[in-house]
Amino acid sequence: MNSIKQYVCSADTARKADAAAIVNCHIPSLVLMEHAASAVADAVLEHLRQTSASRSAPACVSALCGPGNNGADGMAIMRILALKGVSCAAWIDFDHLSADGKIQALSLEKLCSLPGVDLQLFPLGDACHAKKNSLLKNSSVIVDALFGIGLSRPLSGMYLSLVELVNSLNGWVISVDLPSGIDADTGKIQGGALRADQTVVLDCIKWGLLLQNGPEYTGNLKLADIGIPASLHEDPSSAVLVNETVARSMLPSRKPDANKGTFGKVLMCGGSLRMSGALTMAAKACFACGCGTLTLYTPAPAAQAIASKMNLAMLLPARADADGFFAHVHDHPDEIKETFLPYTQLAIGNGMGTGKGALNVLRAVLLSGKPCVIDADAINLCGSYPQILDGRKGLILTPHLKEFSRLSNLPMETILEKPAQSAQAWLTVHPGKVLVLKSDFTLISDGQQRYIIARPDTALAKGGSGDVLCGIITGLKAAGASSLEAAVLGAWVHNQAAKYAISPYSFTPLDLVSHLGDVFRELDSPEASQT
Repeated sequence: MNSIKQYVCSADTARKADAAAIVNCHIPSLVLMEHAASAVADAVLEHLRQTSASRSAPACVSALCGPGNNGADGMAIMRILALKGVSCAAWIDFDHLSADGKIQALSLEKLCSLPGVDLQLFPLGDACHAKKNSLLKNSSVIVDALFGIGLSRPLSGMYLSLVELVNSLNGWVISVDLPSGIDADTGKIQGGALRADQTVVLDCIKWGLLLQNGPEYTGNLKLADIGIPASLHEDPSSAVLVNETVARSMLPSRKPDANKGTFGKVLMCGGSLRMSGALTMAAKACFACGCGTLTLYTPAPAAQAIASKMNLAMLLPARADADGFFAHVHDHPDEIKETFLPYTQLAIGNGMGTGKGALNVLRAVLLSGKPCVIDADAINLCGSYPQILDGRKGLILTPHLKEFSRLSNLPMETILEKPAQSAQAWLTVHPGKVLVLKSDFTLISDGQQRYIIARPDTALAKGGSGDVLCGIITGLKAAGASSLEAAVLGAWVHNQAAKYAISPYSFTPLDLVSHLGDVFRELDSPEASQT
C-alpha cells in the first residue's frame, strides 16, 4: 500500500467509505470481505510457519465470530484456512448473523461435510462452558472476530466472559480490524477488552488503535488493503498516515548551481547558562538538515558554553541576567527585532526559560514577521500570553501534550480522547499556523490537512529529543520546504533516525543527529524513489 495514501479515520468515516465503495463504486461487499479475510489468513499462516518448530502437536486455529460483518470476516477466514489444510474451529453467533454472515455460515456448513476438510462449528456461547471449550483452550491461534468497530456499548454477559477467557489462554491472538472491547475512536476500554498479539487493520487505521488503551491491547499492527479507494477516506476527521513515499514527496530539491544563500539564513533564539545543551542539540540538527547558514542568538554565558560544543554556527551573544538567562532590558521589543531582520528563518524556545527577558525576545521574534518554529519554553510563554499569537502567520508550533494543554486551555483528558478535534479547534482560532502535536504518535496539521506518524519508539523518550525535532524542522523549512512539508517531513525523519538505535536505553538525542544523513540518503537515493 506504500504507493497510495493511507489514512487514520474515525469509525464513522470508515463505515461511510465502506458503504460508498459498495454503493457508489459497485464493489460487492463479499469481494471486500474476501480481501479482508485473505489478509488475516495470510497473517495466521505466516505465524504458523514461524512457530512450527516449537509446537509439539498439530496446529489448531479457532475463531470467535460475533454478530455483524466482523463475525462474517471471521467465518471467511476459517473457510480460507480450512481449505489450505489447517485444522479449524469456528465459534459462531448464529442468532445474530448479518446478511453476508449468513452466506459465510452456509459455506462453512457445506465445507464441514467435505472429505479432507478439518473444520468444526459451534455456537458462540459454548466457548464459555468449561466442558465444551477444551478445543479453544488448546488452540495455537485464536482469531478475534467478535466486534471490530461495531461495538457501541460496554461488553457484558457472554461477550465479556469470552474476552476474559481468551485473555487467560496461551494461544496467539489475532484481532480483525480492532481488538474487541476497544473503542474505535477513543481507544478506551469498554467494559473489558481483548489483548491481541497482532491486529490486522482493514482498509484504514482507526483512531482508537493509537489512543489511550489502544496501543497496549493492539499488539503488532498490520494494515491490509481490501480494495476500498483511498479517496473515499478524505474527511475532516481523517489524517494521512505518513510513510516513506509521503516523506519523499516533501523533500526539498537541491539544485546543482545552488549556494548557501539558496538554503536560507537561520537564526535560532534560546539557551541559557543552565540549559545550553538544548540549543546546542537543536542547532546541530538544524545544520544537518539542509540550511545554508546558522546563527545562534543566546545569552552571553550560554554562548561561551555552546562555542565549545558547536563550531558550525555563528554566535550572536545577548545580554544576560544574573542567572544566565536573557536579560529583561526593556519593555519595547521593537528594538530587538531589528536584530532578526537579516534572517530568512527563525526558531525560538530551546532552553531559554520563561522569564521576562525570554518573553521580550519572543515578542520581538513575532514582531519581525519572519517564519518561525516555536518550541519548548516559547510554547509555554504563548500559553501564558495567548494573545501574543493573534494575527501572526508563518509559525510552526511543536508542543507535547502537556504543553498543548496549556496552550489550548483544554484538559488533558479531552486531548487524549480527541487529539485531531482538539488540534482543529485550536487552529480554527489561530489560523495560518502549523501545529505539531507530539506524543507516542505525532499529529501535524495546518487546519486544512492532517498527517500522522504512528510509530512509537522509546528511543525518543529522552530529554533533548524535542530540541532535535525543532532543529530538523527549522533546517528543512530554511532549505525550501513549506511550513507544512517541513513539519511533516521533519517529524518523519526524526522518527526514522531513531530506528538506528542499537538499544533504546543507550540511544541519545545526539545519536539522532548522527543518523540524519542515513535517513536523507535513503530518501534521496534513486533506487528508493523507484520502489
